[in-house]
Amino acid sequence: MKGAPLAVTEALADPGPPGEPPVGPPAGPAAEPATKRRTATTVAAGLLLLVVLVAVGLAVLLVHDRGDRDRRQAVDTARSQALATAKKAAPLLLSYDYRTLDKDFKAALSYTDGEFKKQYQQTTSSVVSPVAVRYKAVVRAELIELGASSATDDKVVVIAFLNQVTTSTRVTGTKLDQSRVRMVLQRSGSDWKVVSVQAL
Repeated sequence: MKGAPLAVTEALADPGPPGEPPVGPPAGPAAEPATKRRTATTVAAGLLLLVVLVAVGLAVLLVHDRGDRDRRQAVDTARSQALATAKKAAPLLLSYDYRTLDKDFKAALSYTDGEFKKQYQQTTSSVVSPVAVRYKAVVRAELIELGASSATDDKVVVIAFLNQVTTSTRVTGTKLDQSRVRMVLQRSGSDWKVVSVQAL
């Protein structure tokens, strides 16, 4: 029994028959470099993936931001153009002189489009003109202020404040009316046209 520990020790230390590889796992120091290489490769791949994901995320954000900026710029441009048109159109649409009706209505009509253009033409010829001639009416509309209440790149809603001064044989002196109208303008090619006017 005293020899057993020595026999076990010798059996574990025996490399086996000559020419055959040792049995059992490789020694610790030989396995460490391979494990370190695998760990380093895994870390490098993870870092590369993280860099790619961050780059893709930044690219998406930049594209989205550029798209938002372009849309905002398009709306700002539309608003500016529509307001410039409304500034000219509003006084013309609400002014006339019985001595120059055809000229006045033609000038105003050039700023209109769609169904409103037809309505304006019909109303001015069948209603406004006869009354204006009969009472020698002159209406002068002066724009006080206007602004856009809503806007997209092809449609802008404008609120306009005007003073209308009227002279006619029906009244003594002049009559002053303060008007507020809602105008809808739509893009028509490179121009903007009034497609609706509503008193508020």
